[in-house]
Amino acid sequence: MPEIMPYPDAIERANQLTFALEGTDFDRVEFNFCQSRNPATGKRFIEGDRNCYSNDKASYLTWGPRGATAGHGAEIQQIIVLAEKAHPGLLQTVFGPEADTMRRVVLGDDDSVETILCAAWANARRRSDLRQRFARYGALPEVQEAYRMVYEAANADGGKVQRFFRIYQALKPIIHRDPTEIDVAFFIDRATHGGAPPGDLAPLIAKMQYFVSRTRIVPSAGQMRRQLGAWLPSAHKYNDRLARDAIFLIDDPKVDLSDAHRRIWQKRSGLRASSFGLSDDRFVPAYPVMPVTGYEAIKRFATARPAEKNACPAIARKPRSP
Repeated sequence: MPEIMPYPDAIERANQLTFALEGTDFDRVEFNFCQSRNPATGKRFIEGDRNCYSNDKASYLTWGPRGATAGHGAEIQQIIVLAEKAHPGLLQTVFGPEADTMRRVVLGDDDSVETILCAAWANARRRSDLRQRFARYGALPEVQEAYRMVYEAANADGGKVQRFFRIYQALKPIIHRDPTEIDVAFFIDRATHGGAPPGDLAPLIAKMQYFVSRTRIVPSAGQMRRQLGAWLPSAHKYNDRLARDAIFLIDDPKVDLSDAHRRIWQKRSGLRASSFGLSDDRFVPAYPVMPVTGYEAIKRFATARPAEKNACPAIARKPRSP
């Protein structure tokens, strides 16, 4: 790196690890309608298969390094709102004739968002055009800053990571330390991909307090992460979550991974937290959390048009799981 650039801190390096796993960037947007391949034919719906398969039917659209979606998480809508609030007219400049589409996505209820984006996906010309416009939009520093603010907000991933920190604050009188750098990378990845703590932390804290104090020897950082992960199973992509968790366990000699777990990890990435300069010998006392985005206060309503309802293939609304 050039000498004028500051050395990336542990949080930045942890974020880069998650970005590597997500495998997308600000110039990448993907429609999540019938996006999975038919296990029998190897083809997708838009490639001529008569069936529709989706492994993430509630996302509708996925964009950027964190995997922001326009579905139930509504991160894309929140990014647009913050970017437009700070830089009015930016959406119109980049999206042009599709700017109204995106405004209706921002203001639409869940059914409307699905319908509007499904209609755009079903039209090859519009699908390609929107991908190009999102690439231009995501290349703007103003939009990247809004993207960061959304994911560090208290009502988004920032709040999920903060819940992990609260657990470790409660454990500090027993373990006598703050979260390690690898702990923080584990928190960030779980906040991004799935398996973050629930809002009510008391039961989980009680179980972790028992786990770390049940013997005279305090468990290692990796052993604590493994147990915490076991009590926070991901609701989807179970094997992928196991493979990602291994990245934060493989460097700890006190953690014995099964052969099956190692194979899943190796097939998924083979990455180690230490490859990103992260260590269990250094500690992170706090995590910066941004204010809530305020998107929940926006009243959403039906914004889809009749033509869009007709343009969305019925099969796309009820996909099969691959």
